[in-house]
Formats: sequence, structure tokens, C-alpha cells
Amino acid sequence: MPINWINYKGRKILHEDFKKLNKEEMIAVVDRAIELVNETDEDLYLLIDFTDTFISEEFFTKVKNMGVYYRDRIKKSAVLGISGIKKVLFTAFNALMGSKGFKAFKDETAAKNFLAE
Repeated sequence: MPINWINYKGRKILHEDFKKLNKEEMIAVVDRAIELVNETDEDLYLLIDFTDTFISEEFFTKVKNMGVYYRDRIKKSAVLGISGIKKVLFTAFNALMGSKGFKAFKDETAAKNFLAE
């Protein structure tokens, strides 16, 4: 499954890779993310890749609910692959998250460096 903890410059990061997944696969990744997050009490640093994906309404609702539920534990989030209609959804999601908003990046290394700061 395209989700795992990675260590980058000493920072533990939950990497969720949705690249080229269909709706069912994307929802399975979110379900696994919930399991992994529930296994730890640590602060959350997220690297999420939406490159070449379609964001369904069902998926967006699930991610939105997860984000709100874990908002207090999320310290930093970096997102890749935000273009087209995903920009609108990204803006809406960030409005919901308030100061815990996610930051979009075009480059994975830059995103990881942001999370490791």
C-alpha cells in the first residue's frame, strides 16, 4: 500500500502517495492512514502526493473529516500534485483547517525540507 512512515533529516513523516490511484484505492490509503495515526501519540507531519489523481466527493469528505479530527496533532503538512480543480478543493480544505493549513509544493525535496524544519 502506498502509505508509510519515512524518516527525513530526523523527522518522522507520514507519506501518503495517491499517485494514479482510483477512488477505492485512495479511500483504502486514508483508512490505513487512520490506523497508523491511531497507533501513535506523536505530532503529525504529513507528505501527501495527489499527482495524477481525481479527487472524488466521497474521498474529499473522508479526508476532510480526518483532517478536522486530527487537526490538533497535525504540525505541518506538505502536498504535491495540486493543479486544476484540485486547487479549489485544496483552498476549501485549508479554510476548514485554519492555521493548520496544508502547504502545496511542486517538488518533493522542497516539501520534505519544509516538513523537516
